[in-house]
Amino acid sequence: MKNWTKLLAVTVLSCLLPELALAQDAVTLRYLPGKEPLIYRKTQKLKQTQAFMDKKINTEVNNTDVSTWSISQGANKDRLEIKTENKSLHVKMNITGAGDYVFDSSKNDNEKGSALGAALTPLYERLSGASISLVLTPQGKLVQVQGLKELLGDVLKDNPLAAQFAAGGSEEGARLGLAEFVPMLSEKPVSPGHRWETPFEVSLDKFGKATGKTTYIYEGESEAAGRKTAKITSVTELSFDLDLDMGAAKVKGSLAVTQSKGTIHFDPKQGCVVSLNKEYTIAGNLNVTVGDKNIPVAMEQVQTVTMELLDKLPK
Repeated sequence: MKNWTKLLAVTVLSCLLPELALAQDAVTLRYLPGKEPLIYRKTQKLKQTQAFMDKKINTEVNNTDVSTWSISQGANKDRLEIKTENKSLHVKMNITGAGDYVFDSSKNDNEKGSALGAALTPLYERLSGASISLVLTPQGKLVQVQGLKELLGDVLKDNPLAAQFAAGGSEEGARLGLAEFVPMLSEKPVSPGHRWETPFEVSLDKFGKATGKTTYIYEGESEAAGRKTAKITSVTELSFDLDLDMGAAKVKGSLAVTQSKGTIHFDPKQGCVVSLNKEYTIAGNLNVTVGDKNIPVAMEQVQTVTMELLDKLPK
């Protein structure tokens, strides 16, 4: 009988050893305050095709900015405060029929003569050097975006094109956009293969409603930019019911993410993102109303988003 007891104990122990090892190796991922500001370079690239009435409009946008993030402990221990300050902003854009547009924050003579320049240069001038504040939980939930409405309110008034590129200037739109660069972390300690989901539902005034979720998977220990990191992959599901009023035209329809992938490197010790790379393909059908005309439009776009932590500000 004793032999059977020993055999059972050994069998149970051998079954539990892998689980115990995983439990010991589990890591808790949290954003942390820091003494020195973090320096990030973010890039956003968009390629879009709109097809209608045997015509095509191609749009390409490349946006690169460098900013500092000063992260401090909030008055509430369950909150962090991030003060971001833009240091440089470069935008290149080409739209069929509208031509090229370039903005460089280091110049004082960015053009305002074209339709794109007249609408967008005031927006990008306001964003250049701007500072906004974020409040988030250590897990990465953005609770508040402070200062954006005050910063952009007058620039976006009666400027529907600029409003499109600033998600209407609303806090809800800003939270959705900034979530790209502040991924949600798991509530529980993670071991390789652990997954978690972040659902979202956002209503944007004069734009429509976005719903979906991002699924994250912890892949294990890795390395990026000379740091030991936690590697996380992500997949996003998103549908957008568009209801956009541009004054002279109204746009309605549905868009959805048809393909997505993402890779995030997070430094558990410093509590910050080291790098991330995400790519989405979005497609759908829209209806554009101009006067008494209804124009069906098939749209597809590919978006690429990257962020990297720098050692110092670029020259």
